[in-house]
Amino acid sequence: MGKVILVACEESQAVTIEFRKLGFDAFSCDILTCSGGHPEWHYQMDIFEAHKILNPDIVISFPPCTDLTVSGARWFKEKREKGDQERSIRFFFDVWKISNCCENPIGILNGGDYINKWFPELYKEMMDYGFPFKPSQTIQPWQFGHGETKATCLWLRKLPELIPTEIVEGREQKMWKLPPSPNRASLRSKTYPGIAKAMAEQWGSFIVNKDK
Repeated sequence: MGKVILVACEESQAVTIEFRKLGFDAFSCDILTCSGGHPEWHYQMDIFEAHKILNPDIVISFPPCTDLTVSGARWFKEKREKGDQERSIRFFFDVWKISNCCENPIGILNGGDYINKWFPELYKEMMDYGFPFKPSQTIQPWQFGHGETKATCLWLRKLPELIPTEIVEGREQKMWKLPPSPNRASLRSKTYPGIAKAMAEQWGSFIVNKDK
């Protein structure tokens, strides 16, 4: 098909596999080994290095949310003092610069007031560059065939908003209720299959048709 898709910060390969099903040259990238079963489609390296190698047509990114999401607010003071939070904000910002979609749960990026209070210099840098603290769209799993709630924000550039594919009953917070475990963060960050499929089908169709 000739279109190269880079799915960044994706060890699960959920979105990558859906694009591959449609004939795209899709590749996942993460500093972790992939768990999706296709290491031949995986760049285990820094996202910016992978971007230079692939020169992709579109980039869909899932930057880590551990230091950014409101569900972890009780640890914010410690994260600020250790510098983890500022590093995570900057990483998201740098990834956003090269992405067509950046995904994250509701957190401190929304609105920017928190960043302005605690990291004013970084906030000014983001504002000067034109970072939109209001996401383009907020989606829910129950709009894509999964009876669960997990508000997910998308910062889009040159891509249309996702259209819900299957609105279903059920509003359970399954991911939030996961018990503590070494892989809890990884499980919570995995993309729902219905959302991954919608991204591939809708955005794949968009990038093909826009060049006709």
